Amino acid sequence: MQKVETTTSSPNSTNAVLAAGVVSEIADQYEEQVRLEKLYQEDKERKIKEFEQLISSSKNKPIYKLLYKPEYGDYRQFVEDVAAELRRRNACR
Repeated sequence: MQKVETTTSSPNSTNAVLAAGVVSEIADQYEEQVRLEKLYQEDKERKIKEFEQLISSSKNKPIYKLLYKPEYGDYRQFVEDVAAELRRRNACR
């Protein structure tokens, strides 16, 4: 039979200070993580609002206005040309 010795050490002041320092550092990291997660959540909510606003504004605009670019020339002519092309395509179907 083999005898196993166990030793128990009593906490000394160095371990107690170290433990307190470690605990304090972990608490700091915890607070930083909470702060970062709050910032991420706020950023996510801001982005969602921006996307909702983009969707809302695009729903309120005619499709022609969404597709039109100034380099296409006169807006009315642009609408007429696109409408004519759409009618031609529908006639072919």
